Amino acid sequence: MPSQPISPAASVKLSAAGAGKVQLGPPSGTLWQLNLAALSTTSVVLASQGFLYLGSSNGPLTLIDSTFLGNNASSGKVAGAPLYHGTYIWAEWAGADASSIATLQLYGVQVTGYRQAAR
Repeated sequence: MPSQPISPAASVKLSAAGAGKVQLGPPSGTLWQLNLAALSTTSVVLASQGFLYLGSSNGPLTLIDSTFLGNNASSGKVAGAPLYHGTYIWAEWAGADASSIATLQLYGVQVTGYRQAAR
């Protein structure tokens, strides 16, 4: 199974209340084996809360980890379970600086060719 290191990122402009959420997930035909998720914001006047969830395209479902350091934090609790196409890691911020940019970045390995045809 061919694999390569990945570090995809997604950003969102936070609302006037300092809230927002973003998602990342593997493309079709691949799976991700994650090691780390990082949360950050461009402004750090207010200490925001950050939340990481496992979910679907419809939204977050299962809380993985949370922090009161959503401006600059990381979590290794995303490791251990393969992430298949159609499942996502969601990040959500609350209480951050209004209109700042919040980013979720994931680190791990992308695997292709994991489905072998029967012989």
